[in-house]
Amino acid sequence: MPHVTNPANGAPKSDSTFEWSMGGTSYVSSLVIVGSAPGNDNIYPGTEIPKANGTKDSNVTHPHDGDTYFTRVKFRVTPGGTWYTTNCTITNFISQ
Repeated sequence: MPHVTNPANGAPKSDSTFEWSMGGTSYVSSLVIVGSAPGNDNIYPGTEIPKANGTKDSNVTHPHDGDTYFTRVKFRVTPGGTWYTTNCTITNFISQ
């Protein structure tokens, strides 16, 4: 099941590097989103990362205001295809 591994669920986060695991899901590209509510991407809509480039985004923006925000993985199964969130776990972190 795709999920964000850095930051860990509920952990504080001050830097801009987010990492995730695809958990055996077949995909061609993925990204991580950040929102003020579960499933939203209003804080950071993500940058598409091709499978060959791994599962890390070092340019994730978040407010650094001490509040809780939510993150999850989105992925494509075909180049330029639909974005999926099937079985992608939504986690939260404290933006510091």
